[in-house]
Amino acid sequence: MKHLLYLIIISVLVCMFGCSDRRATSVLNHADSLLSTCPDTVLVMLDSLRAERSSDMSRRQKMRLELLRADAQNKSYVNFTTDSVMREVTAYYDAHGTAQERMRAHYLLGCTYRDMGDAPRALECYHDAVSFADTTSADCDFQRLSRIYGQMADLFHAQRSPQFEKEAELNAIRMAWKAKDTLAALNFYAHLADVYHLTGKKDSALFISQDACWLLEKHGYKAYTYVYIPMQYSIYLDYNEYNKAKKLIELFKNESGFCINDEIIKGHEIYYYTLGRYFYGTNNMDSAIYYYNKLLNYKSDIINVENSCKGLMEVYHKLGEPDSVMKYAQLFADANDSACLISSAEEINRANAIYNYNASRKQADAMKQKAEKYKHTIAIVCLLAFSAICLICYIIIKYRRKARRQFTELNNMYFDTLTKYNQSVKDLSMLQNDTDKYRNQKEKETEALRQTLAAYTKEDAEQAKWDAEQYMLHCDIVNELHCLADRGMPASVSNWSALTGLTSQHLVKFHQHLSAPQYALSEREIIVCILIKLKFMPSEMAILFDCSKQIITNIRTSINHKLFNQEGTKTLDYNLKSL
Repeated sequence: MKHLLYLIIISVLVCMFGCSDRRATSVLNHADSLLSTCPDTVLVMLDSLRAERSSDMSRRQKMRLELLRADAQNKSYVNFTTDSVMREVTAYYDAHGTAQERMRAHYLLGCTYRDMGDAPRALECYHDAVSFADTTSADCDFQRLSRIYGQMADLFHAQRSPQFEKEAELNAIRMAWKAKDTLAALNFYAHLADVYHLTGKKDSALFISQDACWLLEKHGYKAYTYVYIPMQYSIYLDYNEYNKAKKLIELFKNESGFCINDEIIKGHEIYYYTLGRYFYGTNNMDSAIYYYNKLLNYKSDIINVENSCKGLMEVYHKLGEPDSVMKYAQLFADANDSACLISSAEEINRANAIYNYNASRKQADAMKQKAEKYKHTIAIVCLLAFSAICLICYIIIKYRRKARRQFTELNNMYFDTLTKYNQSVKDLSMLQNDTDKYRNQKEKETEALRQTLAAYTKEDAEQAKWDAEQYMLHCDIVNELHCLADRGMPASVSNWSALTGLTSQHLVKFHQHLSAPQYALSEREIIVCILIKLKFMPSEMAILFDCSKQIITNIRTSINHKLFNQEGTKTLDYNLKSL
């Protein structure tokens, strides 16, 4: 009974925790699916889950809850005030998360630093987030990647770095199109107008802004066009085209929804500066002073103070009131110094340094990986090439050994036949006085051996020619050369000297004919002619000269051409033995 009670308690606890675990996972999955459309609702849902189930959740569930909550907070435009939670979440996903989760965590950590006013650290986190994205993968989150580049562009714009801003905006546009997010792509495209305006290219800025508005309206996003109208009428004011500027200002005031009872909503205070510029340009100084002073009420943004003081200084200068000019000139200078100090001196230097460092580090890592890849590829190619060369050498050596064996076997057969033939000739000479029967027998045997030799040497010799060459065929140097060929050994210089000397003594006309200047035979060609005359086979010649059979064929072709003006080698043996 006691054991049964323990089992029941354990089963109840497992069910409770299992149900709790499944409920938490279900809520988190549902929250993730609602993030894009209802971030406010998701934020409330996750705060409720955190309060009710935080103690029952696993560490992975807690980290996922905090990641989703930060995402919902960012989409709901609720500023982050501390980085402690997101640093813990980012560290967890760096150790246990997928590439997509790491990208998301680093992006939200960057948003945390953005809201805390630490632009350089935010930029560094955005770069880290980008580094985790695999743009070659089919499941890459291109939409989030476009937002990351967009946040980078906003930071560069705030710090007046148009070169970096342009690059980030172009990347944001490219990622948005890959995500098939038309609205985001067109909005990022419209932001390029700020880049060109910041660099003084106002015509380009005006064209891009107008083109972006036309595209947004074409795709059914007309409400978004009003965000970019201030850029257009601001440029018209720069060009003193007040009628065009007035039309756009009225359109913005009446249709955008940003202006309620002549009061602009927060974040669009620059509208008052534009009205001040318009009235200043149309010589309505009272209205200009009114709107410039109205802008001065928004001192939380130093840019508003700077613009207001600049406008008032110009108005009072035109009205000829030097005291007021001095007053607002000093205020403008102070505001300008503060703006430069905030935007340029510290933030820009730090942000650019971090950006350049990350870009250089990424490029260096990529080059290192590329070098390692090439190094391995070269090593593999070299190994394969070496293996192929070794295989080819092995095949060639094996083939040459086989050919040499065949030459040797053929030479053995030829030498045996030649020995029997020579012995038969000697026996015939010794028995010339014997009985006719025995002589006839030996003559038949000799003729049969001669025909066999003729088959090897491919010649059709006559008996008279054989008798004339008997001495040379039986001499020691000829027998020695046959023996060398039989053993597969090349002949020496002394062997060739002995052969040519003996030929010049006993085959005088033949040697003289070969040595005639008009034929210009080389020493090797003369020796080959002698060997052919003495019934050496091409395979024997190849062994004696230590060369390939093809080289012997080439030499024979050359001899036939020089001596007899005939092509090929088929008629050479017959021609030489006819000399």
